[in-house]
Amino acid sequence: MSTDWNVHCVDCKSTHVFNDANHQDTLMALLCKHADAIADLAPLLREGAGQDIAIKTYWGDVDADWFARHRGHKLVPISEYGDLLAQGEHLERGVPTSAEEDPESGEEKHDEFEHASLL
Repeated sequence: MSTDWNVHCVDCKSTHVFNDANHQDTLMALLCKHADAIADLAPLLREGAGQDIAIKTYWGDVDADWFARHRGHKLVPISEYGDLLAQGEHLERGVPTSAEEDPESGEEKHDEFEHASLL
């Protein structure tokens, strides 16, 4: 199923929207994981405006000021349908999973992981 993803602040109910970021739950989780690093770049990006300094994805610019405003808040990937993914969670064939490495084989194993919804 086609699903677009964005980054959502649970505390403020604010969403950083990307353009048609279909199946990009992993990218959104990565942005959430590194939210503080992105926020740290906000002053550089503001002062360097017009100097071609930016954080970009194929699906649009990453607004470091948005991440700075939401520093310390709970940021999670959100689907266009309002589904939220928890930290470390990603989708596999539309089913939320949590990836862990199997200590014996070294391969990732996936256990079903309960996810929240805004509804």
